[in-house]
Amino acid sequence: MNQLPTSWKDITISQYLEVNKIIFETPDDFEREMKLIAYFKGISFEEINKQLLKDFARDLKCLDFLTKLPEGIVKSSLKIKGKLFKTTMLINELTGEQFIDITTIAKGLNEAEYINQIHYLLGVILMPIKRGLYFVPKLHIEEAEYSGYKENGEWLKENMSFADAYPYFVFFCELLKKYQVALNDYLRKEQKRILNNLMMQN
Repeated sequence: MNQLPTSWKDITISQYLEVNKIIFETPDDFEREMKLIAYFKGISFEEINKQLLKDFARDLKCLDFLTKLPEGIVKSSLKIKGKLFKTTMLINELTGEQFIDITTIAKGLNEAEYINQIHYLLGVILMPIKRGLYFVPKLHIEEAEYSGYKENGEWLKENMSFADAYPYFVFFCELLKKYQVALNDYLRKEQKRILNNLMMQN
């Protein structure tokens, strides 16, 4: 039997996605709470159903933190289980490859559904740092290169805590809005340029 988590730091992205699925697929409050406890403990629903109410109340208190989403600061770089990552902070820092991958991941999704792809979306903006060049103890240059979102996203899914992930997800959603504005602006300008060229030819 597993120990219950007591904060978002104890939960990976992968676990959060399971929690989110249980929450949205179980309308009954009591049944949903039982399923959550059973999931985290790693036992069956039938086993948790036989638990004394006083033990159920104790377990439920441990999961109080689930009622409030985590808050945090987005940094230009962060370390997850010994691995360093560089954050794409600005829209103009995105490469063409990242633009294409964002479009692929978000295709057909509404904003409420982005959370189900959180690991892949973060896989786009969090790039593993490949090398650090250290000149003096407090001065160094870090190099990060984008190499796709799938492998990186799967690693983040299993290793990044939701406490760390969620603030970056919120940041990404804001970045995505700016990306969409920038893309629409580009398309308008491109359409205008093509029309002007056609008019000049005529």
